[in-house]
Amino acid sequence: MNCGFKAFKKSVLKDIVLYGNNFRFLPLWIYYKGYKVTEVKVYNRPRQYGESKFGMGKVIIGLLDTIIAVFLYRFSERPLHFFGTIGALILLPGLAIAAYLTFERIFFGILLYRRPALLYAVLFIIVGLQIVMTGILGELIVYLNKKNRQV
Repeated sequence: MNCGFKAFKKSVLKDIVLYGNNFRFLPLWIYYKGYKVTEVKVYNRPRQYGESKFGMGKVIIGLLDTIIAVFLYRFSERPLHFFGTIGALILLPGLAIAAYLTFERIFFGILLYRRPALLYAVLFIIVGLQIVMTGILGELIVYLNKKNRQV
């Protein structure tokens, strides 16, 4: 995966979308598209001159590219599964806090205007709903894209 030398048939590359730094994961992307992937041992000579440009910046970029690749390979056809899970993990605690505060207000008469938990509950609910809605918009985009390809 990390070798700079990669060889492909021209017909394979017609099905692949190349952009940014996704060249690192081309063998994985090609495998997920159903093509056969093999590995050939390549001899890399040791560096004779200069020094490596591989530093912390490249590590961070590689990590971000890995996160993007996992998202694209696993969730490109079903973004609501990704965003819905994250949104629910944020939304549910907000709903639980709001329910608890509502219970206290109704049955014990505790005023809410001095309770910072109310602000946290509202924040969690709004952010959770926004993330879930992002997943729904993603699903809509995937659906419309598939629908337009069939026409």
